[in-house]
Amino acid sequence: MFVFGMISAVLRDRKGISAMEYAILAAAVLTAVGAAATTLSGDLSSLYSSLSSLITSTMTKASGGS
Repeated sequence: MFVFGMISAVLRDRKGISAMEYAILAAAVLTAVGAAATTLSGDLSSLYSSLSSLITSTMTKASGGS
């Protein structure tokens, strides 16, 4: 009987529901951020590589190299 009373009290308590909603929202946001980071990681790597090459060639030309 004691166990059923505790379960009933937990189900009636509405404070836990708000915490659960925030936990689900946080998990969804983290999943979206992770998916975006995974999708964009190749593009960002390519961008940084191209930018590095551009800077290197500009610096070489500016210093009188070929």
